[in-house]
Amino acid sequence: MRITLKWKVIVGCILLEIIALAFIAGINFEINNDYLDQISQNRLQQLNTCLNSQFEHRRFDLKDDVVASLMDACQTKDSLTYFVLFDQNDRVVLKKGWPGSELSGTTSLSSAISAIGSLPWKTPSFYNSMLLTTPQYSHLLYGGTTVFKQQAQFELAKKALVLSLIAIVLSIAFFVLLMGWLSRHLKMLENAANEILVGNYDVSIDYLGNDEIGRVGFAINLVTTTLKNEIQALRKSEESERQTAARMLKVIDAVPDFMLLSRISDAYIIYANAGVENMTGHAYSELVGKTIDEVELGITKAQRKDWQNQLNRNGSLTNYETIIKHKDGSLINVLVSASLLEIDNAAHVLIICRDITDRKLVEAAVAHANRQLNYVLDAASEIAIISTDVNGIVQMFNRGAEKMLGYRAREQIGMPMRFDIHDTYELVQRSKELSRQFGREVQTSEVLTLIPVKLGSETRNWTYICKNGQRLNVSLTVTRVQDGAGKVVGFLGIARDITLQLQAEQALQELNYQLEKRVEERTAELGETNKNLANTMHNLQLAQAELVRSEKLTALGDIVAVVAHEINTPIGNCLTVATTLRDRSVELYEEVEQGTIRRSSLSRYMNDSKTGMDILIRGLNRSSELVSNFKQVAVDQTSEQRRVFKLHKVVNEVVALMIPMLRKTPYKLSISIPEDISMDSFPGPIEQIVTNLINNSILHAFEEDKQGNMTLTAAKQDQNVKIEFSDDGKGIPEHHLNRIFDPFFTTKLGRGGTGLGLNIVHNIVRKMLGGQIEVSSQASGGTSFVIVLPLFAPAASPPEKRQSTHFI
Repeated sequence: MRITLKWKVIVGCILLEIIALAFIAGINFEINNDYLDQISQNRLQQLNTCLNSQFEHRRFDLKDDVVASLMDACQTKDSLTYFVLFDQNDRVVLKKGWPGSELSGTTSLSSAISAIGSLPWKTPSFYNSMLLTTPQYSHLLYGGTTVFKQQAQFELAKKALVLSLIAIVLSIAFFVLLMGWLSRHLKMLENAANEILVGNYDVSIDYLGNDEIGRVGFAINLVTTTLKNEIQALRKSEESERQTAARMLKVIDAVPDFMLLSRISDAYIIYANAGVENMTGHAYSELVGKTIDEVELGITKAQRKDWQNQLNRNGSLTNYETIIKHKDGSLINVLVSASLLEIDNAAHVLIICRDITDRKLVEAAVAHANRQLNYVLDAASEIAIISTDVNGIVQMFNRGAEKMLGYRAREQIGMPMRFDIHDTYELVQRSKELSRQFGREVQTSEVLTLIPVKLGSETRNWTYICKNGQRLNVSLTVTRVQDGAGKVVGFLGIARDITLQLQAEQALQELNYQLEKRVEERTAELGETNKNLANTMHNLQLAQAELVRSEKLTALGDIVAVVAHEINTPIGNCLTVATTLRDRSVELYEEVEQGTIRRSSLSRYMNDSKTGMDILIRGLNRSSELVSNFKQVAVDQTSEQRRVFKLHKVVNEVVALMIPMLRKTPYKLSISIPEDISMDSFPGPIEQIVTNLINNSILHAFEEDKQGNMTLTAAKQDQNVKIEFSDDGKGIPEHHLNRIFDPFFTTKLGRGGTGLGLNIVHNIVRKMLGGQIEVSSQASGGTSFVIVLPLFAPAASPPEKRQSTHFI
């Protein structure tokens, strides 16, 4: 129950008045009580005096009736008295007014006096005993009290209560009238305050007297006017700040990075932008109002402590690489930046995370490619390969360079290119030649790179000086390295040791000179010897040519065998055939010009041309197939035509094209596909799948000269089609099953296998056709591929932007 201020004040004042009246009544009661006590003592003294006087005059004439009359004469109407008369044996013979328990005739004086203490009177009392000298009586015991005091106190209390009630009633009436007047003005102030609280600042107080209420009213009027003006200004400022904050929130939410604001003390999350949900999958409502420890973001207490230590030490945290967790459990590589903020006198931290998962994948791919390239270049142990940036800082120093020059790669990488490995005289002479050629002074530091910068590359013989002082003759090819924009970013030098070759040439020249001298001196008598020497000369020339060609082919073969192993053979065959055809064409042309052409020559030329063309076509087809396979590693979903087709018709068409090839093998293929399976999909990729599966079985599943069976079946399953291809070959080893879909993985590298067939099948099924592929195999029990494809292929996603890839 709610009590208003009015009645609180009234009740309080009445309670104060009652307390005051009670205090006054108490003091008055104490004063009257003392006064009544004095009156009681006087009355008792009068009784004692009266008895003494009466008994003194009639001491010798005391009888029972006389004693009783004397007692009545001394007793007053407002007093209570008792008398007990004892005989000469101290036995009670007469009693009057005794208020206690009954006294027997044998009660002695001392026993009666002892009984006085237990009398029921509460008012002041006294007793006394009088010695009598009569023959009949020995003592008179008497005592008394006054009862008027209780009546007087009761009357006094009654009158005080009546007067107090009258005073309280009059006070209540006064207080009610007073509070009625005050409540009207206070209600006016209360209404004004309520209006101010609800935001109405147009209120005005009419009562503006010179008392406290008037001054409060004046103050309220002044406050409302001031608040009205200030709030209008605040509203304008607040609206401006709200619009600014809304724009800032839109900007922050548009930032793709993870932005999280939390308190440092308890890791309580204050704000999270849209980038947090995009990156981690946690909605705004799942983050704000909780602590970082309550949300599975993968941010541990140890990490937060480390961040806080760095923030306290450095004032900020920049590019702290770590891993956070997505809502689905996947891990995300991020770069964390953080800064301290002071908000509402509390320390907060703003955490910004940038997703670098794609960058890490690219870096890993680049690192893998670099490692593969280094492996390739290190494999060319007979060739020195050194690369530098445009400033001459060594970036690569392969094993061939270590072997040739005697320096360690770790000593050279990151250091300026050593020019002391070159002969100083050769550098100076080449500098003079280039200066004359370009009409300006060319420094020795530009000697090796000037021509490559302008023409792309330069091949020249130089003298290398090894770490142990040994001098080597090398053929050095320097090539410029450009980025995607065509800017020169470095140089690549490939050096081949030709010391033995030059020594052989020099030895041959010396031998020729000696032979020629001997021939001149002994021509006449050594004719037969000259003939032998001529033959020897011819053989030496052939050996020289063979040595030069062998050295060149060895150097070229080391690089080509590693970098382009699979493409080397068909292109090499095509090049050999083309060269032979060119020579045959030149010979035929000379015979035509000389008029000595014969039918046999023309027939031989035609047969050679036909054979060469067949070899060229096979080699170029093989090269085209290899290039096509390399391009199909990443399936381009937009390069295929989509249409509605019958599955059995598409499969039969592609198998019909492969029948001539299958006839040359001891293997059999059986097909079982219902004619009612219709698909809205991409027939080209499906044909590629069938072709690659058949080729894979022919190449890997069966031993040569042994029969084998392949089976291709299909069945409709709801909205999908299940295609199963199996063979009864030798199966796939268990440790290879997890790798057969990896690109470039093959067990027959250099024997017809590229390692791309099943990878292409996997990419087509998963990425382009939206299906699933599984493989099962047992040793000597064959292999089975199960492919599940939707009858209605998913819409092709926009083609991804590919990065250009260069193959050496």
